[in-house]
Amino acid sequence: MLKVHHLVRSQSQRIVWLCEELEIPYDLVIHLRDPATNLPAGGLKAVHPLGLAPVIEDGALVLSESGAIVEYLIDRHGQGRLRPSPEHPDRAQFLHWFHFANANLQAGFGRTMFFERAGVPRDNPIHTMLRARLAASLAYMDVRLAEVPYLAGETFTAADIMAAVTLGTMRTHARTLACAAGCIATPRVPRIAARSSGATPDLNRCWIEPHCADMRYELADDERLPDAG
Repeated sequence: MLKVHHLVRSQSQRIVWLCEELEIPYDLVIHLRDPATNLPAGGLKAVHPLGLAPVIEDGALVLSESGAIVEYLIDRHGQGRLRPSPEHPDRAQFLHWFHFANANLQAGFGRTMFFERAGVPRDNPIHTMLRARLAASLAYMDVRLAEVPYLAGETFTAADIMAAVTLGTMRTHARTLACAAGCIATPRVPRIAARSSGATPDLNRCWIEPHCADMRYELADDERLPDAG
């Protein structure tokens, strides 16, 4: 059976969510963070050399990186779900937003978050540039979500799963938040919480807010967009 290694408050929530959406039987292994460093406590090193999550074990295969795992699982179990076919008119938009989640949104959020936590002044030129790029990314998503209900178009896809885990930390842009809230409202999510409740309350608590409060990044007032309504 597929084994999913889930690190609390991490991108591995994408994989747990995807398995529930596709109704894939899986064993869930929950890894905790070191309370002093907020880094993985160490058990993941025995699974993958990088000691990071997500990681899946599928027979002899050990695979990391959330985007690669999502594509692998959809290839094996999707049966046309959560990804438009190559001939579908939404395919190009799906590819764009699927990769945007990690290459742009998650990366931009992460870089800015670390600058904030390190106490780098906001008038530092690099910090200023990073904040501007993140604000531009969020504005770009707002424009897209003013046109369509989901990132790829009219249908919920894996691109929304990829982005919504990151967007769960944001509290500034109405349309991006509406997208995240709409995705999280999928009927599968209560099943995820119920499945994990016997293992640790942390997975339940962090489902809606994937990262702990001290890692949350808020835009300054001058970087906020008008309320999208």
